[in-house]
Amino acid sequence: MKWEHEEFLSELICLEDQCRFETCTVCKTHSAIYCCHDCLTLNLYCKDCILSRHASQPLHHIKVFRNSRGHTLDPHFVQGSGVVIQLGHPTGLPCCLSKPPHSDDFVIIHGNGIHSMTLRLCGCETTATPTQQLLQYHLFPASTDKLQTAATFSVLEEYHLLSLKSKVSAHHYYTLLTQRSDNTGLSPPKVTFTQLQYHILIVFPRNITSSSCGWYTSGII
Repeated sequence: MKWEHEEFLSELICLEDQCRFETCTVCKTHSAIYCCHDCLTLNLYCKDCILSRHASQPLHHIKVFRNSRGHTLDPHFVQGSGVVIQLGHPTGLPCCLSKPPHSDDFVIIHGNGIHSMTLRLCGCETTATPTQQLLQYHLFPASTDKLQTAATFSVLEEYHLLSLKSKVSAHHYYTLLTQRSDNTGLSPPKVTFTQLQYHILIVFPRNITSSSCGWYTSGII
């Protein structure tokens, strides 16, 4: 049992430091000081490589190793590095007529926390409406008027199941998400509990899915 304890402890300590790789596991050139908290991988990256790998996963939390002080979890790393979520086009393809939504800091609510991201809408002539663009990216908008907050489909499903099976209240779930975003409480999320509860977790999904029927040639009824 003692040897098993040491084995577990050794690996857990190794996760707190750069004990596996000193150079980026992708480019093999630059120092490896970044790793993803949400990806199932051993890889350590340089800044350019981890941003490239997360172009389609901008909501992942990134760990930053700072010399001998261990790592810090930086929930704002992706946005602070200039990553832009471009709707209406495949990942990596720019839009010549992109435009910002109502707010420059677009709030996305996900299962691992509440994120402030830079998001751009497609302004091409043949594009879908802003609401349709968000839904196509599995983002449920809190409003169709002033687009500034949305929730991922996965977080809506998670709350729905928790509320049915465990009777978790919307307030407790909101507290969980804020703690996952910043457990220190020094950087409160840019979305209030009232917005989360009324617009996203309760009213919109429940009303739409319970009162409509799709797959009709004449449209949704």
